[in-house]
Amino acid sequence: MYTNNGIISDEDRKKLLISLNKVFFHALDIRRKRKQDKLSIKEA
Repeated sequence: MYTNNGIISDEDRKKLLISLNKVFFHALDIRRKRKQDKLSIKEA
């Protein structure tokens, strides 16, 4: 990921940001589903 002098290239930085975003939104999705599950259990 790092170049010889320890600086991340723009290309690698973009890839890193994209993968971090995917993980972040995936976690949010799971959280949202859990909240909905809890609500539906309470209503039942």
